[in-house]
Amino acid sequence: IRRQDIFSVASAPDGSLLAGTTGRGIFRTTDSGYRWNRMTGAGIPYYFYAFCNSGERIFAGTEKGLFASDDNGVTWSLLTADLNPGTGDLPVYGVLRDTAGDLFIGTGAGIFNSRDDGATWNPAGLGASTIRGLALTNDNVLYAATGSEGIFSSSDGGNQWTPKGLIRSDIQTVAVSGAGHVFVGVYSGIYLSTDAGLTWTQKNFTYGHVHSLLFNGSFNVYAASSSGLYVSSDGGERWAFAGLSGRFVVALAYDGFHRMVAGIYKGGVAQTSGIITGISDGPGLPSSPSLAQNYPNPFNPATTIDYAVPALSHVTLRVYDLLGRVAGTLVSGRVPPGSYRATWNGGEHPSGVYFYAITIVPGDAGGSAAPAGPWTQIRKMLLVK
Repeated sequence: IRRQDIFSVASAPDGSLLAGTTGRGIFRTTDSGYRWNRMTGAGIPYYFYAFCNSGERIFAGTEKGLFASDDNGVTWSLLTADLNPGTGDLPVYGVLRDTAGDLFIGTGAGIFNSRDDGATWNPAGLGASTIRGLALTNDNVLYAATGSEGIFSSSDGGNQWTPKGLIRSDIQTVAVSGAGHVFVGVYSGIYLSTDAGLTWTQKNFTYGHVHSLLFNGSFNVYAASSSGLYVSSDGGERWAFAGLSGRFVVALAYDGFHRMVAGIYKGGVAQTSGIITGISDGPGLPSSPSLAQNYPNPFNPATTIDYAVPALSHVTLRVYDLLGRVAGTLVSGRVPPGSYRATWNGGEHPSGVYFYAITIVPGDAGGSAAPAGPWTQIRKMLLVK
């Protein structure tokens, strides 16, 4: 799917990955992207704008309305036909489920909600607006990004909406961090409100249009832009390049292993090889590479290994037995700056001493080497059964 117009990405309940396009429907992979299959069932839409993974069911906002899949994205059924009698073609651009289990969809004619998993729908405000995106805080406050009327919020499930300003016609996405800060992606960068939308500050982001935002803890935020992927570890004040140089990144999500998945316009889907955790959930990316002692140690059968990458690098993390044979490859690929956690399960290996080694080679997304050379470290661990 390298040449597809990817617009949305998600992990299905079974861990398979879904890639929604603008014009070619939806693609699915069950082997981490090695092979992709286009889903061609009857009635499947051509435009997939947004996903919401909810337990055993996944929802998708499309040009024909809200669809749901109960088989991990293989087949889809329309849930919103009654919202536009005769055609059912009410486009849905955003979808989320709140902490009470209610579904909310942002459409071309305002917001609707459902308390019965999409069987019936009720108007939930902003009926004269096109809704470009929805976001939810930890305390169940809804934010809606409109096509030209700015940002609105509701603290009562959509019964009343309060205008929050930022009236623009180029808003692409709205997202809320764990700290409750509201981020808005626009054509000229990023706006941030730390006071629930009372005031807005344009951040120093000069890397193009921002179409998607993804959080890792309260302070770390990734921005999908028209020039690549960028990361801030101080709540949006400063930004660093994180990979996919020159790519038009339009969608971000985590898979079932908390690895980042990126949808690229006419560029397919990219995925980090390391698990993004939140170990450094505070200001500042790692200033130097590191490899921690595994925990627990001794262990049976699984143990975790934490490591830090200060800049975009090619990272290899492998486990070896006493004879130097590879017992497992945990990471092998390009990893953006950050702190990560890998897990090794020795259930199929005998008791004994094992070694794990990491090599971090700094370099840009195109593979050119940075001035610093490779960094390598080896540690020992003990598997006891």
